[in-house]
This record gives sequence, structure tokens and C-alpha cells, in this order.
Amino acid sequence: MPDAKVTKPLHIVLSINEGDFGNGCRSNDKTDTNSAPYLSWGEIVDAFMQKGTKFLTMSILSDDSPQPRKAIQHKMDLLIKSIEMEIGMQDKFIIETPTLNLEEEPNRSTIEISMRNTTIEENSSLSLNIILFDDGKTEIMNTIKKFVQNRTPKSSITEEFFRASLPYKDLPNPDMIVTVGSIISLNNPFLWQSAYSELHSISTKWNQIVRGEINNIFETFRGRKRRFGGLH
Repeated sequence: MPDAKVTKPLHIVLSINEGDFGNGCRSNDKTDTNSAPYLSWGEIVDAFMQKGTKFLTMSILSDDSPQPRKAIQHKMDLLIKSIEMEIGMQDKFIIETPTLNLEEEPNRSTIEISMRNTTIEENSSLSLNIILFDDGKTEIMNTIKKFVQNRTPKSSITEEFFRASLPYKDLPNPDMIVTVGSIISLNNPFLWQSAYSELHSISTKWNQIVRGEINNIFETFRGRKRRFGGLH
């Protein structure tokens, strides 16, 4: 099968441990005069948006498993409010929080972000998704169990049908999975969908990421060749 050169990833997943992620708040204040200032949420969004990213997903591996649904929803509400507050402090962005089906996806929140005063041709929008999960394999197992319970005919279980039965079906397959921090693992909410994803790792902790490391994600991506099976 021939290879295809891809220069603009549409969907990037940052895989982060909950302990490293904290409550999502970031600061642009220097705590060490010898280090570069940490990026604010607005600067992070702007950096990925300017590179052509349309979907940015933070997949946060939960430290507390399993968690009651109400506890997950409460944690997600607090997290999304802190992010919205920080991004909202910059006048350059317009923020919208769409309504999600909490029965199907209680562990996910989404913020639709667009830039003010931009043309359609510009990279002016980004879907920021926050997913708190325990084990990526669970999503696949639950889908298989549904097929068994519903007595789904074998002939109807195609690759497309299976993909559409998984959670987060409105999100495109990840173009790149980036593990952040000291722990490198393939565990993420998109195990099935990431069969053709590029892999990358950043040893820096989440709250210490700087713009150069974000730029390196895209430089690494541009240096890869991907098979057609991984394109969207």
C-alpha cells in the first residue's frame, strides 16, 4: 500500500495522567527566573489553532478508578469552568459549550473555540475536548457487549459499523497521540481509532509545556509518512 505525506494533523490527542494535570489551571507567571513562562490556556489553544489543528483532545487518565458518575460529572464541570474562565480572559476568542449526552459520555466535556475578526480561510476554530477515562480497552469491551446483548447480526458488524458504535464517534480518528510526562503508555480513549495514528512523547510535565514543545509536535508529524488507512 502506498504512503501519503500529511502536513496538517486535524486531531491531536494529548495523553496526560490526572495527577500531572491537576485542575487544569495554568499560569503565565514565572516561578523560576531561569525558565520560560508556562503557556496559558489561551496561548495553548492559539498555538495549536495556528498550526491547523481542528480537534484537540486532552485524554486524562484517572487516578481514582472506578468513580461514580456524579463524581465524574462534578470533576468535569469544575475543570471546564476553570478552562473557560482562563480562555475567556482573552478578547480574541469566542467560546461556546455545546450540550453533550451525559448518559452516554459523562466523562467528556467540549468547548468550541473560534477567533474573532477572522476570515473563513484562516485557521479560526478549534474543538477542545476533555475526556477523563480509566481504561481505553473498556470502550471496546462495552461495545462488544452491546452487540451480544442486542443480538447484532454478524453480517452487519463491519469496520464502519463498529467505529460508529464506539464513544466519541463525532470526533475524527486521531492523527497523533502525544503522551505527556514521565509515563509513556498507549492507554487512551481511542485505542480502536488510533490504529494509524502517529505516536510522540513529551517528557515535560503538563504544567510546564512551552511553545517550542508544541512546535516540535508538528515538526515531528511533518517528518512522518502515513498510510492511506490512517487518513480521514
